[in-house]
Amino acid sequence: MKTVMLRLIEAWQASPNRPRGLCLRTPTCSAYGHQAISRYGALRGGAMTAWRVFTCNGCMAGWADSRSERR
Repeated sequence: MKTVMLRLIEAWQASPNRPRGLCLRTPTCSAYGHQAISRYGALRGGAMTAWRVFTCNGCMAGWADSRSERR
């Protein structure tokens, strides 16, 4: 499962049609997800990634995560 999740993230990162320049965080959610899943596994890393995407300002306009790193 871990390998499948990592390959999906890599495919997303390589996709020419994905939106670019909208990320307010560093690293991007996909880079964070890849790191988290690689380090913590599919279950915990997947949950961490899901929370990161859920709290992303690009997804939840007007809601700020005080712990996020800003550019």
